[in-house]
Amino acid sequence: MKLDLPEQRVLYREIQTIGLQLDRGVIPGAANYRSRKRFIGRGERMGLRKTGKLRDLDITSTVIKGEPIYRDDRIAPKRRVRLMVDLSTLDGSPATRRLLSVAAIVCGAILSLPDAEVTLSAFGCYHQISPYLLSSTGDLRIAIGGLKAYAREIPDARLNAGKIRMACGDTNAVHIVIVTHYLDPDLLLSVGFPLGCTIFLIEPPRGIFTSSSFGIFGGFAAFSPSISLSDKTDEKYANFRKRTISRLGTSYVVSASKKPLMAVRQSINQHGSGQN
Repeated sequence: MKLDLPEQRVLYREIQTIGLQLDRGVIPGAANYRSRKRFIGRGERMGLRKTGKLRDLDITSTVIKGEPIYRDDRIAPKRRVRLMVDLSTLDGSPATRRLLSVAAIVCGAILSLPDAEVTLSAFGCYHQISPYLLSSTGDLRIAIGGLKAYAREIPDARLNAGKIRMACGDTNAVHIVIVTHYLDPDLLLSVGFPLGCTIFLIEPPRGIFTSSSFGIFGGFAAFSPSISLSDKTDEKYANFRKRTISRLGTSYVVSASKKPLMAVRQSINQHGSGQN
C-alpha cells in the first residue's frame, strides 16, 4: 500500500515544522523531559554560559567576548516515545491508507525533536508486531516501510485493556502516542500511563460510518451510548474528543477533509490556539 505522503524533500521540511509545534506543547511535555529535568554529561559540549566553575572556563570565547565564558556540559535526557498504531479497523480502504500516513507524519515529527527516540509498534491485529526502534529523522524511511507492512496484517477488533497493555510494554519509561480511528478512553484508563498518553483521532471519510468496518459493532462501539447515531459526524468527533481529553489528556482530531500532512498541522495548531 502506498502512503499518502509528499515527496521526501517536502515531507522532511514539514515534519520539522510540526516537530517544533509539538515541542512547544505536549510531546513529550511532561515534567520528566528536557524543560524540567537535566543531568550533567561527560564532556558533551552543549553550549556556553556566563557562570560556572573555573575548570569549565572556555579560554577562546573568554578572549573574544572580553568576559568570562564557561562551557555548558548539561545535556537533556532521551525523550522516549512509543508510537502505537491501532490496526483494529484495518480494511485496505482509503481510511486505512490515511491512518498509516498520519502515523508516518507523527513518527517523523517526533523524531525531529532533540534527543528523541521512538519505538514504532501496533496493536489490534492477530499477529504480534515486532517493534522498530528509531532514533533520528533518517530512520523515517524504515518507519514508512514498517507502516506499509502493517497494511497486510489481519485486524482483530476484539480489543481489551490487557491486549493494549501488553502492546505498550513498560509505560513507566515512555510517553505513549496512539494513532487510531476510534478507541474508547474508558478502555485505556486501566492501562495507566505514568508519563502521559497523547492520542491522534483520525477522522475517516463520512461514508465509512455505514460500512461493516465502522458499523454499530465496529468503530461506533467506542462511542458512549448517550451519543445518538443521528448526530452529525463533526459533533460525534467533538464529543469523542472531549471524552478522551477528560479521561486521558491531550487528544488531536485529524480531519478527513484535508491531505494528511495539512490535517495534522491544522489539528496541532487548533490545539495550540485553545480550540476544541
